[in-house]
Amino acid sequence: MHNMKKLTKSIFKEFKKQKSKDKFLLFLDTPILVEEAIKNGYIPSFILISENANFDFLKNYYHLCYFASSDELNYFSNTKTNAGLIAAFNVKTKKFKKIDSNYLVLDGLQDAGNVGTLLRTALACDFKSIILVDCVHLSNPKLIRSSAGAIFKLNVLECSFDEFTKLNLKNLIYADMNGDDIKKSSMIEPFGLVLGNEGNGVSSRMRSLCNGSISLSMKNNLESLNVGVAGAIIMYYFTFLKN
Repeated sequence: MHNMKKLTKSIFKEFKKQKSKDKFLLFLDTPILVEEAIKNGYIPSFILISENANFDFLKNYYHLCYFASSDELNYFSNTKTNAGLIAAFNVKTKKFKKIDSNYLVLDGLQDAGNVGTLLRTALACDFKSIILVDCVHLSNPKLIRSSAGAIFKLNVLECSFDEFTKLNLKNLIYADMNGDDIKKSSMIEPFGLVLGNEGNGVSSRMRSLCNGSISLSMKNNLESLNVGVAGAIIMYYFTFLKN
């Protein structure tokens, strides 16, 4: 393939170093996810490909491609078998766009499966912008798999709490077991829905930035739901059921 190079030992060593040091470097080993990422504005940092593989959607990125052995591909793969393709992306290369609809703020969530599930549900419920405040990183393989590619179609920002405050976002509401009944909510759209850490809920400093809280009614004396489930119900309610 035109412009494609052989992966040398020195370049392989450099890529290994990047993988161990760069927490924002995302490695994808599924062709459909690689293609989805590229379609949605993510630019590859480098691409490893087996010599007998052929992926037409990479034709504009052959200058970033290196022929690699199966062992070299397996080093970067998150699965036991791969399709002869590994693409690395820096998740910070995609610019965060202006928020123009209801959005989701995740405060300190650490379970990659929960975050991935919430990203997937947010896309389904048209909560197109997501802000991850001190959460598990977007580059987490489990997060990518559980989002089913939704991550690439959303407007996502990773930041610290201090960085979040500088965004000066208004009209925030947080989910809490002691909050006001969701059916009585009078939030003006667009608003930001804040969901908190799996064990501790929304932090006190984040609550201080919010306009109020909401809760879900539950039967049989159940006190709380998994944050992924609760977030899904709340987003679905505001998108499809309210009014």
